[in-house]
Amino acid sequence: MNSLKIKNFSWFIPYIKEYLSINFLDEKKLFRLSTEEIAKKISNKEILSLVLVERFLIENTENGFYSSKLINLVLEKRKVPGYLFLFSIKNKNEQIPLIKLFENIYFYPIEWDNISQLFFNFWKKGTDFIGVYKILKKGYTLEEIKKYFELPLLFNFTRFSEKTSKELLKFLPDLNIEKLKEINQQFLIRNNSFLILTSSNLENKNLPGKIVYKINGKNKLILIENKNIDDLKQFFKNSNGKTGILPKYIFKEFENFGFSPLTLVLGAFEHVKRLFKEKVITFEGFTYHVLGDLYYEWGDLGSALKCYTYAEKYTKQPTELALSKASIFYTLGELKTAEKILKSELCGCKKENPMVHCNLGLVYLKEQEPEKAEYHFYKAYLLEPGNEIYRKTLIKYLWDSERYEEIEEILNSALTLTYEEKIYLGKLYFIKRDYEKALEYLREIFNNPERDGESLLFLAWLYKHFKKEKEVYEIFIKEAKNKLSSEKFKKIINKINLELE
Repeated sequence: MNSLKIKNFSWFIPYIKEYLSINFLDEKKLFRLSTEEIAKKISNKEILSLVLVERFLIENTENGFYSSKLINLVLEKRKVPGYLFLFSIKNKNEQIPLIKLFENIYFYPIEWDNISQLFFNFWKKGTDFIGVYKILKKGYTLEEIKKYFELPLLFNFTRFSEKTSKELLKFLPDLNIEKLKEINQQFLIRNNSFLILTSSNLENKNLPGKIVYKINGKNKLILIENKNIDDLKQFFKNSNGKTGILPKYIFKEFENFGFSPLTLVLGAFEHVKRLFKEKVITFEGFTYHVLGDLYYEWGDLGSALKCYTYAEKYTKQPTELALSKASIFYTLGELKTAEKILKSELCGCKKENPMVHCNLGLVYLKEQEPEKAEYHFYKAYLLEPGNEIYRKTLIKYLWDSERYEEIEEILNSALTLTYEEKIYLGKLYFIKRDYEKALEYLREIFNNPERDGESLLFLAWLYKHFKKEKEVYEIFIKEAKNKLSSEKFKKIINKINLELE
């Protein structure tokens, strides 16, 4: 009964039943009954089905992983979207339900959910891996699967999602892996070489140096040999676009960090794009900070964290870097690490940053230290009372703490109110039983699709008991129930003695 410790086996059951020609099976009994219970409580006909399915699952589970035979049963019927995982060493983690396709290559169907948590676990443990989104089809081969990892490997990804290739194509002229591998390799074997990514129009222009390799597109990727970087920089300064340059001698300085030339020149290109006045940027240590931001935006927190760590020595924006790193650790559930990073930014030698206080408040709230959280939420707000983010965070905290007078004071002092603040004001008037004003502000949600269940619940009451419009009430109460859990629904009603009937 304890032979199968991993989750999601029920996902395979319909396909196993068909494969084994089983017509009847109570799936709830799988791996739930002892041998004695099976013998005493189940008919002979059902015993055969139960034992066959359990045996089949056990035979196709090894070291906590499902065998490829199980996913192949599914693929006979349909395609399966999910993530392919490549590990640098043998994966021995028995707590994660993966399907083993080949040595060190696994698959996780999107339908199993918790994909983000899966990546979080790998990143937290420092696992050396790559996860690539693909739709797995019947008849896949090892050679085919290996090709899926080539582009992510070339650009140092740990997570390569469905949209990442589209994002890469905004930077690169072409995603042809053979061309990209060739230009990357040629750069590595040549001295006095420069890898260039540019948006400049180069028609009828002679570049200073020998062009070794060039990939044309909206942006151009060029490998050029030249002994004088100043000539190159001047050439592109006089052009009409933005240009990132990676010289070979600079690459050698950072080679031990493990990022490919293509990754670094992409970082240099993004770096120059973020600077309004600059037209050319040569890769530098600070570019790792920019690269980290890119990986972060693309959902690869592992590579982002690696870049941010390398950037610490070179960054020109240490507070922003600390905020980004802390945000990643917060997301991964490493709250003490996030707290330590943020607190280091509050030393007396640095100007206080309200975002540091705001994020530290969120960490303390997650750590269930509300008094500390409140201090930092208020500190962020007082440092910059006109900032909507800090007001919103503080107001939400106060609302959850039922401190309505403080919320009203904050809202009354604001020069302009956001949509969310108007909704809070409407709920405050409701609690004060000023239903006319409550309705005035809560009506703001009519034209906003992002409406919360609590506000809908208040509106439902107003239309039933104040406006006497039962049909409108029924619309809002239905939507409120859909947005709120039954527990939350009851909690709100009890909190303010709301009578709906």
